[in-house]
Parts: sequence; C-alpha cells; structure tokens
Amino acid sequence: MITGGTTVNGTGVFCACYIRQSRKKANKSEASPEDQRDKTKGYSDNEGHHFVDFYEDIGKSGYDPDAERKGFDRMMNDARAGRINMIVVHYASRFSRQNVNIVLMQVLELFQLGVRIVSVNEGEFTSNNVMDLMNIIMRFEAGHNESRNKSIAVRGTFEKARERGGWLGGLAPFGFEAYKAFVDGVEIQLLRPRKDESKVIKWCWETIKRHKDDTIKQGQRHPGSLAGLVHQMHVDKVPTRGARVGGAWKDALWEVTTLNRILRDPRIAGYMAEPYGNGKKAAYRIQRNADGTPKKYGYDPILEPAEWWELQAWLDSRGRGRGLTRGESLLSALRNPEDEPVLNCACDKSMCAYYGGGTSPSPLYRCNFRNVPGHNGNNTMVQHHLDEYVARRIFARISTAEEDGDTAGFLLEATKRFARTQEAPSNARERAQLVTERHEAAQHLKECEEDYKSVKDKGPATRRAVLEEMDAAETRLKTLDDALKALAAADAPALPIQQWINSEEGNGDPMGEGSWWATATLASKRRFVTLFVDRIVVYKSAMRGNRWVQYDASKRVSITFAGEGETEEASEAA
Repeated sequence: MITGGTTVNGTGVFCACYIRQSRKKANKSEASPEDQRDKTKGYSDNEGHHFVDFYEDIGKSGYDPDAERKGFDRMMNDARAGRINMIVVHYASRFSRQNVNIVLMQVLELFQLGVRIVSVNEGEFTSNNVMDLMNIIMRFEAGHNESRNKSIAVRGTFEKARERGGWLGGLAPFGFEAYKAFVDGVEIQLLRPRKDESKVIKWCWETIKRHKDDTIKQGQRHPGSLAGLVHQMHVDKVPTRGARVGGAWKDALWEVTTLNRILRDPRIAGYMAEPYGNGKKAAYRIQRNADGTPKKYGYDPILEPAEWWELQAWLDSRGRGRGLTRGESLLSALRNPEDEPVLNCACDKSMCAYYGGGTSPSPLYRCNFRNVPGHNGNNTMVQHHLDEYVARRIFARISTAEEDGDTAGFLLEATKRFARTQEAPSNARERAQLVTERHEAAQHLKECEEDYKSVKDKGPATRRAVLEEMDAAETRLKTLDDALKALAAADAPALPIQQWINSEEGNGDPMGEGSWWATATLASKRRFVTLFVDRIVVYKSAMRGNRWVQYDASKRVSITFAGEGETEEASEAA
C-alpha cells in the first residue's frame, strides 16, 4: 500500500480500489465489502500495479444524489492530486447508480486526468476508445434504471402498506411488536402491543398520576417525575429494549430523554403516527383522514386517548421553573387552566420555593435568574408574606363579589373551574371525550399552519389545498369549543363561598382560628387559589425591609384574577 503524498510518476499504474455497499449488512443483491476488496486488490496485484488504498463507502446509496460518500470524494481528490491513475471496482454499479448525466461528468473528468476505470467483472474503460465510452455509459444507465425501478416499486409497496396501517420501519417502537399479516391481499407488517413493555408504559403513567400532585421536600427525588421513574426502573432492573434485544445496544440504560420519547408516541394511544424532524426538534405527527380526524390502528391502545392527552399536557408542563411541587409552599409550581405558571417574577420567569437560608431565616419564593431585564441581582419574597397577601385578596374579592356587578366575569369563571371538580361521572366522561377531540383538532390545526409555512413558495393550487384544510381544522376546533362551553354551562354548582369565608370564632376573619383556611390541607388551599387566580407577578423591592416598618406586600405584587384578564398592579415596584 502506498501512503503519504506519493504522486504518479513514470509509466507505473497506481491503483485505487473503490468499495461501496448500500447497506451496512450484506444481502444477496450485492457483493460483500470483503469480497469486493479481495477481487479488486487481487486484480491490482495480478496485473503488477501499485496498490494505493481502499476507498470505501459502506451503508451509502449510489443512487441517492444527497448521499454523502466520503470515500468516493477522497478518491476523486486523490485523482485530482495525481496520486492515482487507475480505479478498480467490482462492477460499474459500485462506482455510481446516479443519473447518467451526473456520472458522465465525473467519468470525463477522470479521463481528462488520465485515470482509467476498470470493472473486475466487466473489463476496462478508457478514454481513447469510443466503444469503451459507450459501454460504460450503458452500464451506468442500466444501474441507474435498476435502482430507479426498485425505488418506484418500493415506494408503491410502502404506500400500499401505509394505507392499510402497516408498520414500515425496522425494529418496532417500544411497547409493540411487529407481525406479518395479509390485508386486502397485500402482505404487510402490523403492530400490536407487547405485553411486557406495555406494562412498563402503563406503570409509568399510573405512577405519574399517583404522585404528580405530591409535595416533596427540597433535596428529595420526586417519584412522579421522569427522573424518578428512570431511577425506580434501574432499581427494579426493568430491561430497556436494547438490553432485551442485545447486540450493539445490550448495555443500554434507561434515560429521561428515552422515556420522554416513548411516552410522547401517539401509537401507544392507538393513533397512526410517524416521526418527523431530527435531534431536539424530533416529534411525532398523527396521520389523519380527509376530514381531519385521526387515523387509528385496530389494536386496543396501551393508554386510552383521553389518558394519553392528559399525559401529554403533563409532559408539556415539564421544564426549568415548571417542575413538580416541592416543599410546603402554597404557590410554587401552580399552573392556571392555560397551563401557564401562576407565580411569576417581574422578569417574566416563573418563581419557585427556596429553602436555602441566606440572610432570611424564613422560606422564600425566588427567581432563579439574576441581573436580567426586570430586576438587578436576586428577586425574592418571604413565603408567608406573599401567601397571606394573595389569600386575603381572594377572600376580599369573593366576600363582596355577589353584590358587585363588576366582578360577574370573575365569579362565572371561578364557578366553571369549581364545576369541573364536582361534575357528575357522565358529564366528566363527555368532557374527557370532547377535550380529547379538541386536543386532536388543535394539533391538526398546528400541523396545517406548519404545512402552510412550508408551501408559501409553491403554486396557488397547493396553497389553496392547505388553506382549505386549515379552515376545516379551525371550524372543527370552534365546534368543539362551543360544545365544551355548553357542557360547562349545564348544571353548574354554586360556589360554597359562605363555607370558605365564615369562621367558627365569629370574628369575621376568613383566615383566623376555626376558619376553613386554618383547617384546610395544603392541597385544598392550592386548588382554592387556582379557582380564582390566573397570574401573580412579584416585583423586586425598592428598598430593604426592616423591623420598624410593617411589611406591605401590595407594593410588590400584582394579581390577575380569573376571568378578568386585567391585573391589580403593585402600588410600588422597583
């Protein structure tokens, strides 16, 4: 083997052996890399040529013009640098299967560089022989046509399988196994839930539901978080797919990203879906019928659609500053009906509970960001100061709301929210179905909007088709919203305002001893707050507090109450 920067000199033949196989594993349709190496180098040795190197592209298509063939590119560069003057391949199709016009440009360039091309099984092609040139063109055209016909046939087969709900991938997704079946006379692979892996998915969701509202002290692992689930599966030695199958992935361990991807898969809810995007933007797209409704597989789903959509809402709520409840705080990690954080800093980031001590011996609410637009340095507030201020503002509003005509929207929205916690099982089932369909419709509309962005430069017919689909999705979404509003208006229970504001002591303090607030659990108090409050914003204090001045939270806090969309602004804010 010749190495370094050696260039062709004299009359010697410096031979490059090009090896290509379109699949990483050999099949019956093409020679293995080992066989290609033996045959091409054997030819070079038998002819007494100087062997330069093997140039290889394993697992690379010769038909796909976008395929990155690093070995081929290196070989062409060495030819241009004068390091080789002969290329040996097993068959001409190993050199390329692309369109003849593209291949001919490459071949003519090599001929102009004085490089000869040899096929071990088809002979030598040189630039000074017209018949050789015609022969190699015919060989390349035959290879291109063969690949094109295969591609058309494969696409047709895939399309038929896709229309019948067939699985077109290799290894089935986690939770499933693939099996062969005949559908409408076509043999395809179908998916069905795999019992052992389905149990893992069900266990994950049941564990999340059981613990997602738990309050866990700072520093403890939350059993209902993805990290907590992964930890428990390691402890219980639950095998990953890689560990079960073996091979290159036999040592694979559970990771949060892997579990998140599995729980995001619409196929566990019975929806036909396909992945799209790469890296962090990778996601799933539900396949739909002409009317926009989701296509569904024939198997019983691992999770019912309503449960799966609830799981998606929970997964969407995960992220920095959006975590599960920790400690004994009233307001941290609360979310409003729009799934937005209730407790926010003036910098528009959410605030969390903090028990780290520092200059204040009391638990705090703290923004995790420093020196950002909205405040310099830290922004913190003592928990019991903010808790009491928010609770008293709520009690003040509901105590006079029935006599105040300006608060009708506030009471109406709170009543709707309260009704959802009290509604009859039949109404709850109907709501769950409508909410599921609304999730589906909203996702379809989102996909239509993404499609429209991608076809802005296309023809008017294409844009019109996407717009019509978008209009249909918007109409369906509005219909479902109207149905949900009608359900909310039916049989709405009255708010138990007197129960909340009365005190057994009779002193009129809704937060005093013997009051509902004084005896309620933390979970009940948190639910109470979310009935009436959409957003709380804490501003940085304009001055340090001291023991001689009574603390006034109203100067630093603004509250947006339910159904009003307007904020009670802080009277002073830095």
